[in-house]
Amino acid sequence: MTAAVAAAANFRAQIIAACLAASVGLSVAQSTEPDILRKAYPLCFELYPDESTVENKACIEVVARGGRGLEREELAAQVRELVDEKGRETREAASREQEAAKRAPGQVPTSVRELFRRAYPLCFELYPDESTAEHIACIEVSARMGQTEFQREQLAAQVREFLNEKDKATRREQEATRRAREEARREQEATRKRNEARAEALSKERLGFFVDRWWLGGTGVVLLARITLQNNSTVRMADFRVECRTYGNSGTALSATSSVLYEALAPKERRTFEVNLGLVHPQSARAACTAAPSSPPRVSQSPNPPAAVSSFAETPAA
Repeated sequence: MTAAVAAAANFRAQIIAACLAASVGLSVAQSTEPDILRKAYPLCFELYPDESTVENKACIEVVARGGRGLEREELAAQVRELVDEKGRETREAASREQEAAKRAPGQVPTSVRELFRRAYPLCFELYPDESTAEHIACIEVSARMGQTEFQREQLAAQVREFLNEKDKATRREQEATRRAREEARREQEATRKRNEARAEALSKERLGFFVDRWWLGGTGVVLLARITLQNNSTVRMADFRVECRTYGNSGTALSATSSVLYEALAPKERRTFEVNLGLVHPQSARAACTAAPSSPPRVSQSPNPPAAVSSFAETPAA
């Protein structure tokens, strides 16, 4: 089979690849890259892994014409029919070429641009500038509709609708990106402030104390906390009593509980612990805690006022 006949046999597959490339903004040189088709038509590459076969190209054409909802067996049957049809067309083309070769050399378009012109002439009439969004949208709309015949007004309306929907989707994506960035900025700012508060709390007093986070465990009535202690003195400290008071969302005091942490800190040492502080009121929403060593020297930290502590809802369990 001559090169001209081979180009004619692959005509439809090249058009599909080029259309896909145009729809995602790829250059002409990239329009036949295999990964574009693999992403668009995964079932075809499952049924016919060898992308160089006629069956693979025929499968892509069947799906592009509107066969995305077909089952594997139905798709395979339609592919066989199309391959048979292509075989007949190829034989007929070879016969015509032989006849034409007796009179003049045959001419088959080989460039992607020419393939577009032959497949979608109305798009080139409506939108002659090939670099415009309307021109690209026209080709994509036509490719999606397969063999549907459009009048000029109908096609132009379809293109406008397609571009409007694409513009709306772009704006939604931009808004989602903006919100995500804003949320990330707020989280970064909250983390920075929390780290500053932590550093300040741990450096104050002889026993630095900071509650990294707390939550209600068990069935929602057990107060658990992750705390950091720092010995700022020059002597050893041990057996730390942690006391907490919990409050409801209204500010009403609900529970008072404590636990002794039987650990020791050398001078200038810092460590983090998880403490079970026992049962508290199930409607506890805020808490204020203090810590002090039971062994000399006894140092206590004044409790934070209820308004300064964090809400459980703001620091959920990991």
